[in-house]
Amino acid sequence: MKKAFIISPIGKENSEERNHANQVFKYIIEPSLDECNIKPIRADQMSKSGKITEQIYKAIQTYDMCIIVLAFNNPNVYYELAIAQCSVRPVIILIEKGKTLPFDLKDERSVFYDLSIPSYENKIYINQIIKMIENLEEADWKIPSSIPGFSPIAASKDENYQYFKKLTEFGIDTEWEKIYNYYQKIINDSNEKLYLMGITLRTWRLLENLDKTLVEKANNGCEIKILIMDLENEFLRQIHNEKLIDIRYEKVRDTLIECSKFYSQCAAQSENIEFRQIHHGRLTQNQAINDKYCVYIPHFYSILISNSPCWKFKKGSQPYDDLWIEFNSLWELNAPIKKEILEERMEEERELLKELRSKLTNVEDLIVKNNYSEAVDQLNHILESANLFNFEEIRTIAIEKLKNLRDPEATQRIVKKILEFEYDNQRNIAKAEMVTQLNIDISETDYYENLLSNPVNYGSSEIPELEDLGAKILIEFIQPTLYDLIITSNYDLETAQKIGKFLINGGFIEDFRKYPLIEAKYEPRKNLLVFISYSTKDADLFKIEEIAKTLKSYEEIKEVLYWEEDRKKNIITFMSENLGMCDVFILFCSPNAINSVPVEKEWTAADMMSKPIIPVFLKSDHIPPFLRSRLGVEFDTFDLQKTIIEIHNLILKKIKRRLIDIKDLKTDF
Repeated sequence: MKKAFIISPIGKENSEERNHANQVFKYIIEPSLDECNIKPIRADQMSKSGKITEQIYKAIQTYDMCIIVLAFNNPNVYYELAIAQCSVRPVIILIEKGKTLPFDLKDERSVFYDLSIPSYENKIYINQIIKMIENLEEADWKIPSSIPGFSPIAASKDENYQYFKKLTEFGIDTEWEKIYNYYQKIINDSNEKLYLMGITLRTWRLLENLDKTLVEKANNGCEIKILIMDLENEFLRQIHNEKLIDIRYEKVRDTLIECSKFYSQCAAQSENIEFRQIHHGRLTQNQAINDKYCVYIPHFYSILISNSPCWKFKKGSQPYDDLWIEFNSLWELNAPIKKEILEERMEEERELLKELRSKLTNVEDLIVKNNYSEAVDQLNHILESANLFNFEEIRTIAIEKLKNLRDPEATQRIVKKILEFEYDNQRNIAKAEMVTQLNIDISETDYYENLLSNPVNYGSSEIPELEDLGAKILIEFIQPTLYDLIITSNYDLETAQKIGKFLINGGFIEDFRKYPLIEAKYEPRKNLLVFISYSTKDADLFKIEEIAKTLKSYEEIKEVLYWEEDRKKNIITFMSENLGMCDVFILFCSPNAINSVPVEKEWTAADMMSKPIIPVFLKSDHIPPFLRSRLGVEFDTFDLQKTIIEIHNLILKKIKRRLIDIKDLKTDF
C-alpha cells in the first residue's frame, strides 16, 4: 500500500489551526486517498520513537507522495514543502478558496478548497485529488524537478553536490568546534568573494576574531557582502519558537540588534565589506557563497541550526547559480534608499501630516455648524489616510471624534444588527453586506468596521468594576463572546469590549470572539467520566475525596475516578482500566506530583489519548512544563467551593470545545 505524507499546520489541541487541519484531513484528504488505496500519515500520527524532525525528513523523501495544506501562513509547512521539491517528490497543494498561491508555486498541482457541506457531498475536491493521483499513476509516479536543472538533493551522487545530515558533521573535535572550523574553512577558501546571508549570522559572529579576519580578507581584495534580517521585517516573528530558547522571538530580536551592530562595525573598517539588512522579502535559509562553492543551510522552525541538514554545491552547478541569484535578488531589493529620496519622502509625509491636522480643525467647524454628514465624510477620509501612513496620533483623534458624532443608542442598534448577522451566518460581515443587507449608509461602513475590530484599553481605576462584571459574565457564559454580552446581557459596546479584554488579560478565557460558534449552542453532555490524578501524599492538602464527591453531585458528571491507597488494584491496573474511558483528566500539580512516576505516566498517557487536561495548582511552576499552556485552575486553600466551581466550569468548557469532533457532519462544517 502506498503512503502519502501530509504536510499541514497542526497547532495546539483545540486550537483553530488543529480544528481546521483535522477537518481538511477528515473530509478532503482521507476520503480521496482511501479511494486510491493510499495511506495518509501526518506528523502527529507518527508513533515511532526518536526525533520527530528526522522522521519527517525521512517520510518526505521516502513516501510515495506529499500533500501540503497551505493554511495559517505556517513557516514549517513552507520549509517541508521546499524539502519535498528539492527531493523531487510528487506534491499536491491544498489552499483555501480566496487565498493567493505564492508565485513560485503557481505551476504545482493545486486544489483550491472550502469546507462547505455541498462540496463534501458532491466530492468536488475529493475527485480533483483522485484525478491528480491518477495522472501520477499514468506517469509511473515520476515527475520533473520544480527547479529546472535541479536534481534530487537527497539522492544525488553528482560530484557537484554534497549532503550532510546536520551541520555538525563538518570538522573535528567538539560539536561547536566542528562548526567554527568549517566557518573558518569557508573564509579561507574565499579569494575573490564571500557572501554571507542568514537570520542573524549569530554563530558566525562567535568565531574567534571574526571581525579582524573579515577585514584582513577584504583588504587583500576579497569582496565581502553580509545580509541579515531587519527588526522591522514583518516575517521576523514567524520564525520564533517558544520551545527553543535560542530561537524565541525575544532572543532573536536581542541577538539581531547585537549582530547588526557587530557587522556594521566590520563594514566601517573596510571599503570591501558591505552590510545590509532585509527590510523586504522572506528569508528561510543561511547560506555562504564564495568563488569555489556555496553552502546552503535551511532555517527550520523546529530545530536549532547546529542540527539542521546542510548542502554544499560546487561553483558551476545549477543550485550554486540559483542560490547566487537568490542572494543578489534580496541584496538589490534591500539597497539603502538614497539620502535625497529619503528626505523627499519625509518631507511629503510632513506635508500630509500638516494637511490632516488642518482637516481635523475644519471638522470642528463643521460640527459647530451642525453639518454632521460632511464632518463624518471628512473624518473617514482622514482615518483612511492615517491608516495608510501609520499616523497613530491622527488615527486616534479621528476615531474618537467619529464616536462622539453619533447617537450612542443608534450606534448600539446598528452594532446589534451586525453581530446578529455575523452570528446567523457564522462569519464576519462584508462592507457591501452592511449596505445591502442592513441598510447602513455606505459612508458609515468604515466606521463600524473599525469600531468592532479596534482594541480598547481600560485604566487601573476601572479594574475593580471589571472584576465584578467579569465574575458575573463567567457564571452566565462558559465561553463569553461580544455577541453574548451585547445581545443577551445588553451591555454597551465599549463596556463589553473592556470586559472581554480584562478576561483575556487575566487568563480567565483564551479568546474573545465576536460571536459564538454554532456548535456552542449544543447542550452540555451528560454522564461525564472524570479522572483525577494526584500524588497520594497530597490527598489531604487538595481534599481529593471532598472534591470528587462534590463534582459527582453535578448533573453532568456520572462518576469521578481516582485511585486510593486502600484499593485492591494497583495504580497501574487502575489507570489502564479507567483512563481510556474518561472524558476529562484533572491533574493536581505539586512538587510531590512532579516527582511521582505514576502521576507522570497518567498525564502523559492522557495527553497521548488527546484527553482534555485541566491542571489544578497552588503555584504555576508546579505544573509540568509541557502542560503550562493549558487552561487550568489555581487552588484556593481558603475557599474550596470556589475552586470546585471553577473546575466544574472548566470541565464544561473543555467538553463543549470538543463537540465539533463528535457531532454529525453538518456540525463539523
